[in-house]
Amino acid sequence: MMPLSDEAKKGIPVGMVVAAAQIVVHDDTLAAELLEEAGLTTAAEMRTAGCDPYDIEKLRPLLKDIARRASLRQKS
Repeated sequence: MMPLSDEAKKGIPVGMVVAAAQIVVHDDTLAAELLEEAGLTTAAEMRTAGCDPYDIEKLRPLLKDIARRASLRQKS
């Protein structure tokens, strides 16, 4: 298998965010799991990866929930 080019590597996180933005409409748990596995759990991480602001805004309520759950895990 050929190694991924830098351009392809850059597109993977963007594609994950686009997918999560579509999935969140139907299944917010699955969308959260996708973002957590991708390591993209904040708007800042998504912006750094080059994600579209539209997709980030669509995920903002979910990102708040992910942050809340992470905070609860740290406290316990």
